[in-house]
Amino acid sequence: MSKKRADRVSRMIREVVSETLAFKLRNPEFKKVTVHRVTVTDNLKYARIFVSISGSEEEQKSAFAALTKAKGAFKREIGAVAQMKFMPEIEFKHDKSLDYVDHISELLRNLNRE
Repeated sequence: MSKKRADRVSRMIREVVSETLAFKLRNPEFKKVTVHRVTVTDNLKYARIFVSISGSEEEQKSAFAALTKAKGAFKREIGAVAQMKFMPEIEFKHDKSLDYVDHISELLRNLNRE
């Protein structure tokens, strides 16, 4: 498969999952979830969906569990839009890079205060 096709599929999955979170699934925990990026293997068999979740650690765990539980609904929505022979197996990953950015920002603010 071409890298361009994998990139197109990644963008499509990101859009579908974001729209599904925002408009189609009625779980209030999903309001705290933001899709940052999606990576798809070149053979289009696997897709990793990187999300960030706001809230306390307990709220994050609960929202992530709800995401994992709703994996079938996301696959149906992707399948309704995608024109592919096989649907990629999706996996959600908690992207903690924003937490790290917040931590570094806090450290810099503390340095400026001193």
